[in-house]
Amino acid sequence: KSTLGFGPAVWLGARYGFTHSLEATATGFFETPTTMFHNAMTLQTGSGQFNGTLQHSTTRFGGLVGARLVLGLVWRFHAGVEVGLSQRLNTQLVMIDDRDASAPVDYGLMLPNASQTQFAISPVLGLEWQAGDHFSFAVLPRAQILVGGALSWAVIVPLQFSWSWFL
Repeated sequence: KSTLGFGPAVWLGARYGFTHSLEATATGFFETPTTMFHNAMTLQTGSGQFNGTLQHSTTRFGGLVGARLVLGLVWRFHAGVEVGLSQRLNTQLVMIDDRDASAPVDYGLMLPNASQTQFAISPVLGLEWQAGDHFSFAVLPRAQILVGGALSWAVIVPLQFSWSWFL
């Protein structure tokens, strides 16, 4: 069951400009562990059916490569797409009986950790300010469509600092 969550992430990437307007990108990312709650869940196991809230910690990491069209000199508009792999780890799964909201109770099910590898397609659209000869600041929002197993998606809004060097 999908739920909305927020958490910090670390992204490290490289860009190579084939021309002033065309760049190749390579990015690695790590989203820090975030506690998630899925309310109004029904969990089916061999022991029966359990209603309540599923609590777990989720972490995601992966890598992407892609290409971008870049227009402008000082204010630079970016449009592109990146593709790669994403690995999601769900740990510390606990099913909680919350029928009495004043005293929720762990069912004690000992649920196993789960992981999922998915193919990621990530359109990128954003704006960069070339503040100096070698550095810039950018906001490059992206959607990530995650394919494999259950289809899912994420929206990422990175605030980015870049340092450039020229060969």
